[in-house]
Amino acid sequence: MPGATKDVVKSLPNFVYAASTVARDQFIANAETDISKSKEILVAQEKKASVAATDMRAKLDSQVAALQNDIKSAEGKLAELKTAAANRWIEFEASVIAAKARLRKSIHNATA
Repeated sequence: MPGATKDVVKSLPNFVYAASTVARDQFIANAETDISKSKEILVAQEKKASVAATDMRAKLDSQVAALQNDIKSAEGKLAELKTAAANRWIEFEASVIAAKARLRKSIHNATA
């Protein structure tokens, strides 16, 4: 500020930045989208397993079970992140990322 003295600057109130939750909200939205798409794939795999021949049904059923477990895990980790305080959500981010990676691997195994 032109012409301001040190005393004037010291007397100004501290500027507090608003807590940015944009990154958190975007991360949550992306995770919810991934989980939603995974549920759609799960339904398709369940239908595929229901009409499969007996020898393939066992394999598809195990893939469906793994996919269901990974979806539940990802939903649980996301719920933990959502309940975390806005300034602590990054502590939970890694566990959600790991759960999503397991979910993607299950989807790959189920659709391959």
